[in-house]
Amino acid sequence: MNPESQKQYSPSIWNKRLPVDQVVPAHGEFLAKKSDQARQKLPTYTFKFSESDPEQSIEIAFLNPNSFSVSDLKNSFNFNGRKIFVYLHGGYWQWGSFKDSIFMSENFCSKNIITVAIGYTIAPNASMSEIFNQVERAIAKILENSGNSEIYICGHSAGGHLATMLLFSDFKNKYNVDTSNLKGIIPVSGIFDLGPILETDINDNLKMDMKESSLLSPLLRKDVQLDNNTAFLIAYAENDSPAFHKQAEDFKIHLTKFLGFKNVKSVRINNSDHFDIIENISLDNFSLTKEIYDFMKIN
Repeated sequence: MNPESQKQYSPSIWNKRLPVDQVVPAHGEFLAKKSDQARQKLPTYTFKFSESDPEQSIEIAFLNPNSFSVSDLKNSFNFNGRKIFVYLHGGYWQWGSFKDSIFMSENFCSKNIITVAIGYTIAPNASMSEIFNQVERAIAKILENSGNSEIYICGHSAGGHLATMLLFSDFKNKYNVDTSNLKGIIPVSGIFDLGPILETDINDNLKMDMKESSLLSPLLRKDVQLDNNTAFLIAYAENDSPAFHKQAEDFKIHLTKFLGFKNVKSVRINNSDHFDIIENISLDNFSLTKEIYDFMKIN
């Protein structure tokens, strides 16, 4: 283990709000509570990809029946032209749940945005490659049923990594779905080069080797499949570690200089840390919420 890598990729020690041993439990409690509140106030629908693993599911929250409907066979959806905000949870690929991932839904649904939380099997019960394949399958399902709805995919921390890996997914040949409705990707405090993770105890459950970490590092890939008109909003917290700051800005350069993407913005969210930067998109007046609304062209 590399002590400096361990420090740089331990987000809790960089927060200034709570004791180090309290910030992660508080984060989990916040996400669970706000998601439960949303579930009590909004209609939701859960689609399962697996009966044996409930985490292989998506949960859709919407304002009213005019916003979203399900076919009689329950295998196709109608988003009725509403914009779709897809969320991939963090937790270093080994914690978290889609059940705690609609915490922003009350806020977003009030703007008539449909939110979709994606779940995946967490390590060590799935490899990193298996986790990404599950995410890719879920995105393909949303694309297949999107109609004329615009899709924006947001991921926090590990979810930011998974969201940006979709750049290299061949949806047309693998799933026979079109990606023209995928308008933007929003990684928040994401990781784009997995190499340093190999030097930390985070990898104890992931069990990546150098080959897998390189293949799953968006910062090291150039075999893009998405249209270069896809927009990016790369956000990170003032009180993220310097390594997270550098990964975000390096990925912005990679997108624009080496991959040819034209609409890429990075933003540092002041007075925030790795955890409340995503918690606070449940608030209408939070700076990142405003950035996301502007990115999605929400009035």
